[in-house]
Amino acid sequence: MTYLEQTGAKPGFRFFLGLRARHLFNAGKALLMQRWLLLMGAVLASPSIPFVAISLHLGQLAQSVLAGPGNLYDHMLMLLAAQTVFIAWSEGLRGLVRGGAFRPFLNTLPITPQTRLLVAGFLVAVLDLPLFIPFVVGGILTGSVSLLILPRYIMGMAVFAGLVLLLQAAVVERLFCLCMAIFLADYLLAAGCITQPFWSGALCQIGAAALGGVGFRLAGHAPGLVPFPVWLSCRWGAPKHVRPGHGDRLARFSPVLRLQLRSWIERGSRVRSALVVSFFLPVGLWRLLSVFAYDERSVPVMIVGMGLVAQFALVPFAALDTAHRRAAPFLSTLPLPRLFWTRRDLGLVLVAFTPSAILFVLPLCLHALISPSAPVVLLFSYGLLLSALQLCLCIDPRWRPIISVSLSVLWVSFILMKVTV
Repeated sequence: MTYLEQTGAKPGFRFFLGLRARHLFNAGKALLMQRWLLLMGAVLASPSIPFVAISLHLGQLAQSVLAGPGNLYDHMLMLLAAQTVFIAWSEGLRGLVRGGAFRPFLNTLPITPQTRLLVAGFLVAVLDLPLFIPFVVGGILTGSVSLLILPRYIMGMAVFAGLVLLLQAAVVERLFCLCMAIFLADYLLAAGCITQPFWSGALCQIGAAALGGVGFRLAGHAPGLVPFPVWLSCRWGAPKHVRPGHGDRLARFSPVLRLQLRSWIERGSRVRSALVVSFFLPVGLWRLLSVFAYDERSVPVMIVGMGLVAQFALVPFAALDTAHRRAAPFLSTLPLPRLFWTRRDLGLVLVAFTPSAILFVLPLCLHALISPSAPVVLLFSYGLLLSALQLCLCIDPRWRPIISVSLSVLWVSFILMKVTV
């Protein structure tokens, strides 16, 4: 019998939490510092941006998620958008939270899936503290308007925090059953956020918390995040279907584009996550701004969103740059012109991020919030911003976030002061 089995669950939990926390704060110290330096650099780079006003807008958005007007469909979309932001924030450190190269040893410990989820939830909660600030501001705004709505808001915020932490922990631990249970609980939570009598809303929120607890209890009795057909074939003893490799699916493209795309879909590149966030963030903001009836506050929110999405372009740029460095001995033997890969990489990233930029600009044009010539200036200057961010690859990775965020902040300042006047 092992030491953990002799000492019981609580010492085992403390031992496992200590292992995971020490690994996260030792191996991920540089990334954690980069994130906080990124926030400090954004504040210090351009005092012209009203960060206090933006904080109030974010608090109003958080307030609309949990206690604002709208039907069930609107609240469900806002909850999913908020959970997507939380997952995107923790995705960059998911490998470190999971244990990194230390994970094979952790899998040999006699720790239950529930304990693993609790430990991952504690670690992710430390990373998510800045993201919960708008919800606290939303609670203050709710209490200043009506003290009768404040208890329902606090209860909804507690249920939302628990569900989003469980969802992030389920993504870290790759537990499919818990993710599905949380998505079902979101439906009940959205029903509890609709304007209705207190007790009916409270019952819906309690049901959401109970459904999340049921998923937490059943987490150890379900397969991980594997493709459902593969799991089904294993479950019923059917032969596994061999999926075609990435090379087969990319055979229709040109050799240059094939090499670029292969570096994007490589394991650990995180390009697909960046592209998904860059697409769903403008869609989520579009739905959230409908709560404000697309008033004058919509323009700074969408412009700041464009500057934020531009930061995700560093992920595909870095993946392409890493692939070029690995293949440098071979590429040096080919008769390629100078800046060949630089132009090709920039063109590919522009094609990948142009749809998200159009989604940001489209609601501003449809509701006549900007002049007719402003979209052309916005998209052209956005392309220049992405080109400038590509130049950040030659900077040391420790200082790259500050430089890139400063460029986005300066771009946002220029657009807010000049183009939208």
